[in-house]
Amino acid sequence: MYFNTFGGNPVTCEVGMAVLDVIEQENLVENAAEVGAYLASGLRKLKEKYDLIGDTRDRGLFFSVELVLDRNTRTPAPKETNRVVNMMKERGILIGTIGPHDNILKIRPLLPFSHENGNQLVSTLDDILATL
Repeated sequence: MYFNTFGGNPVTCEVGMAVLDVIEQENLVENAAEVGAYLASGLRKLKEKYDLIGDTRDRGLFFSVELVLDRNTRTPAPKETNRVVNMMKERGILIGTIGPHDNILKIRPLLPFSHENGNQLVSTLDDILATL
């Protein structure tokens, strides 16, 4: 049985409406599309530069970067992925891992993410990948 005392009460409904208003007023859906495409392009450029990147995927402001030991065999690189996550955290950027082998970087920035934020993320990831 499912029970929830907060579902649909007037306060939570008002909060939800306020959130939707901010999303609309600040054009955050359009921002997600524009900045998302910009960041996806930067991640694809890193794929061209580093053989460790097997693939990149994106949808709006949701990204994944698959790390592999060999692009042809697609051998997962979980140790390297873990190192990248920890090194990014040390530099103030929080990302996670996903996938059955924990070899995929999961990047989910907030809706107000900017081009400047994207540049910082790609630049930091570039610096870290260069050390592996």
